[in-house]
This record gives sequence, C-alpha cells and structure tokens, in this order.
Amino acid sequence: MAVITVDYNTFLSYFPYFADKITDESLQAAYGSASSVIAVNEGAIVLPLQSQVRGVYLATAHTLYLQLNPALAAQGKVASATEG
Repeated sequence: MAVITVDYNTFLSYFPYFADKITDESLQAAYGSASSVIAVNEGAIVLPLQSQVRGVYLATAHTLYLQLNPALAAQGKVASATEG
C-alpha cells in the first residue's frame, strides 16, 4: 500500500488560511499527527481514495490550526469529571 503524503502547494490551495502562517517543515510535522486521526496508507480504510486523501489533508489542517491557536485549543476542557 502506498502512503498518502501532503504536498505543501496542494495543501495551501485547499486551505488558503495557512498561506503566510506555515512552512513546509511545520506542515510535515503536523502531517505526522494525521495518522492518529485517519489511516495514511491508501486503501487501509473503506473510503474512496479521494475521500481518504482529503481526510488526511483535513486532519493535518486541524492539527496545524490548533497549534497556531493554542488558546482556542484549550477552550472547552473539562476541569473535573463532575462538570457538565
């Protein structure tokens, strides 16, 4: 099975929000976390390949967004099991 990779220019075309905020190195670092959200090996899950590739890009974008906005990532954390 081939591994789905994330291309910097393709990523920016999907998510222009990140255009002046990331480097290829930070993108690849975030991509490293994508496999904890979605399989990065082609065909490892029952999705059309195009949907799986898009999912890898979305998981990478999600990770990057949280890294760039740590205050937003901290919102909604439960302080104790008795909350809510």
